[in-house]
Amino acid sequence: SQIRLSPSNRTNDGVSSLIKFVTPLYTGDRNNFTFDNAHMYPCSQPNGRVPGGIEDLMCIPRPNYLPGLKNPCYRKESEDLYCLPYYHVLGFDKSGTTDLSSRLTSHPSIMKCNAYLGKEIYYWGWRRYGIFVQGPIKVMTMDEYIYAFRDAAKNLNDKIDKTNQPIVGDGGPVDGWDFRAWDKDPQNQGLTEPKVLTPHHVRHILRDPRFIFIMREPADRLYSDYFYLMHGNTP
Repeated sequence: SQIRLSPSNRTNDGVSSLIKFVTPLYTGDRNNFTFDNAHMYPCSQPNGRVPGGIEDLMCIPRPNYLPGLKNPCYRKESEDLYCLPYYHVLGFDKSGTTDLSSRLTSHPSIMKCNAYLGKEIYYWGWRRYGIFVQGPIKVMTMDEYIYAFRDAAKNLNDKIDKTNQPIVGDGGPVDGWDFRAWDKDPQNQGLTEPKVLTPHHVRHILRDPRFIFIMREPADRLYSDYFYLMHGNTP
């Protein structure tokens, strides 16, 4: 991948962010071009699920994505259209990811997903492991993650033959850095350091993924997060 750095951008709330756009260099067949790494980290569970209800994503075959669609989508036997995100906004708390996602989805060709603020699913780093801010939660499956793009899939299905096809993204920022649950993945069982992390799973499942990673000046970000989490409240 090629990394292009944009100049610092200032959002409406004064957040100064450095945005990294990661764009692929590949110019050939874009339907399933990202090398599938599943054989390097083989499926370890015959039923695809490890004890505790966590899915082994390496047991889930990569979808056979439809050619000619910008957004990665595929059909099942029912002929219904299913879609996954075209891009992923990543970053740290209070770095401007919500502002950027809001600006992106204000474009008529970029759709929101069915999630908090129309962007935050928290699947890859948290919910697929059954963890969240407030503590343990019900494990989210890959099917449930795909369901978060159901409205986008319906919209795309209605415009599948159009030249100007819309896209949809995932704006869960923690998926880019919070790998605390790595020891729950079966490929990491018994290891003291992880062999498989979120990027390996994303690479296996998604076609030609694109990432926008936002960073903010560390002291400003920490100060903002301190008050956002109400640590700065005093009598």
